[in-house]
Amino acid sequence: MHLIDPEANWTYGNDPENSDRDLVRLESGDCLTSEKLCSDAEVAYAITVESTVMLAAARVAEIAMRKLANHVDQSAEGYNAQLSQRFAQFKQTSEALRAKYGHDAVPYAGGISADEWDTWRKDTDLIQPTFTRGMHDHAGVSSSDAEDT
Repeated sequence: MHLIDPEANWTYGNDPENSDRDLVRLESGDCLTSEKLCSDAEVAYAITVESTVMLAAARVAEIAMRKLANHVDQSAEGYNAQLSQRFAQFKQTSEALRAKYGHDAVPYAGGISADEWDTWRKDTDLIQPTFTRGMHDHAGVSSSDAEDT
């Protein structure tokens, strides 16, 4: 069963190490030549809009899932179960990929680099910190004078 336009390109070169398209197809489950679900253009789109190839695989699994959902109840007797199973497989694959690779936030500790810190301090457009070292120092008062009071 094919759910793509017969004129659309669908290729799988069985080379996921060197081809993002093949890796997306393999990880998403759309790598069976007997069951073409997402065109090369749809795979390329997923690679473009997602931040990683693994999230692109999740998107391709979601696209395949939506296509299968449109056909589950329209098939002949006995074939519905197979489409429902494929739908469930793509759903599980998508959820697993998003859970494992969907964390785009990367921890960042600013101010560690002296050059970075100097650049920030010189940037007049950058919102300056509310608290700074020495903000309570008083002009004309030395630290020894402050200790005497």
